[in-house]
Amino acid sequence: MKSFESTKILQIDSNPSGIRMIETKLKGTFLSVKLIEYREKKNMTQADVANALYSINRTAISNWETGKSVPSLKTFVFLCELYDVTPNDMLGFYEKL
Repeated sequence: MKSFESTKILQIDSNPSGIRMIETKLKGTFLSVKLIEYREKKNMTQADVANALYSINRTAISNWETGKSVPSLKTFVFLCELYDVTPNDMLGFYEKL
């Protein structure tokens, strides 16, 4: 798995227009690493993911995986479903027992 730096990865901000995701600029985000990891576990290419998302092109997938941008919340949830993972898994949030 690729390495990443930082402890603050994503911040979810609630505002009157709904929820938006704001990326903390990093040298490779945790989310981008997880997007690649889960896509590869499903043996999918970026083009396969773009086709599954219909209105998203492969360049957008590449931008998410390189940390240049993040998917919308709606697309993020769909990606979790596509990869059969929970949002907590995708974001690296784990319950302490």
